Amino acid sequence: MGFVTYLESLAQHYDVRLNHKVNGNRSVSAAMRFANGTTVTYAELISSVPLPELIPLIDGVPPDILAAAKRLAFTTAALFNFGIDREDLSETAITYFYDEDIVFSRVNLPHMFSPHNAPPGCGTIQAEIYFSDKYKPLTEVRPTIWRKWWRVYGVAVSSVKGTASFSQDTSITAMRM
Repeated sequence: MGFVTYLESLAQHYDVRLNHKVNGNRSVSAAMRFANGTTVTYAELISSVPLPELIPLIDGVPPDILAAAKRLAFTTAALFNFGIDREDLSETAITYFYDEDIVFSRVNLPHMFSPHNAPPGCGTIQAEIYFSDKYKPLTEVRPTIWRKWWRVYGVAVSSVKGTASFSQDTSITAMRM
């Protein structure tokens, strides 16, 4: 369920390359070059690489287009996931925060979406923090941020299981051969 369904569907129709860093693209001949030395041709290409990073990888891009790409900004999402030893955290599965003093923008309670997302009697919390290297850099995440968050949900720090995981949104490149 959830995001995995989206990725499974993508993998069924496209050749998804994991752990491959793109280091060049010949758009005229539809060939993608990877840092590991492999080159593959494609009929269609789907990429989530941000344009300021993608445009310089395309062979023969005019200098004015390269300059314009450098002026673009993009947002990256950092996801923080926590396991809690109780499930009665909120009646709402998704909450948005518009307060400048709260670093995260959205909080999900994945255990409310499916019973397979947490053991019985436990809850899960996922906080989303959006940042931009150009306009809102993510410089550090302090424990004080989380203490404020725990108060929002009435969670005692001692009831948090395990450690927080940090996963930064990664780029996806998929090709139809």
